[in-house]
Amino acid sequence: MKPPDYLEIINTLKLDPLRDKAAPHIIEQALISNLRKLANGFMDILNSKFGGERPQTVAVVGPGPSALRYAHFSKPSKRKHSIMDEINEHEDLLVIVADSGIRNARLLGLEPDVIVTDLDGVGLTELASMLKRGIYVALHIHGDNIDAVRSFINLSGEDGKIILTSQLRKADRFAISLRGFTDGDRAIGIGCVLSGERMLLIGMDFDIQPVPNKLGFPSDIFSRAKLSIAKRFARESICACENKGVIIRNLSYFNYSC
Repeated sequence: MKPPDYLEIINTLKLDPLRDKAAPHIIEQALISNLRKLANGFMDILNSKFGGERPQTVAVVGPGPSALRYAHFSKPSKRKHSIMDEINEHEDLLVIVADSGIRNARLLGLEPDVIVTDLDGVGLTELASMLKRGIYVALHIHGDNIDAVRSFINLSGEDGKIILTSQLRKADRFAISLRGFTDGDRAIGIGCVLSGERMLLIGMDFDIQPVPNKLGFPSDIFSRAKLSIAKRFARESICACENKGVIIRNLSYFNYSC
């Protein structure tokens, strides 16, 4: 199934397209007033970390529980091999983390190079500290997070490490138009853009459904709808990656077919 277009998304989830369209312009004013300089797109990441070349391996880390199978504290009967067995110590590695997947990355001993977020997971103060450590923040702006983005821009003191993205096809000149709907599927999309030989999918558990509440109803119908949309975008990116010759190593609860 093909990913939905923007109109299908806003109709399904009852979103306000006018706020989405206004968001880039509002954030532009916040950038100007704070004299903030943005990164020059995703190629800045490759230029600063790999001399402009693509890394051999991109690891995309999400918040899903499947990642714990590779953590050192798992019971031997349940533990898979270490995630480090998947990575040659001599190869170039780019680690992209989808927001609250940062916990899994730390448990696995992976230092993030890029955090993909729309500011509904990792706290603003922690994100600002990541910027100071040289970690890029791919910050997605939309109608529901305008205030949070402005607060983050006011808080962050580092220039050149923030990449703004928007789901609008014609985004503002400060934002990159990026297909995708959740931090997870956007992280996979960015990984596909930057990948060289292969991409690891860790904790990207799109096949795990939200837990029902005590009455047996979905705990969050909105979250279920978002998950369904995200799976379609994630599959599109993965299949595009495979089509250009990238090897996909799927270590997550996510069954897809191209």
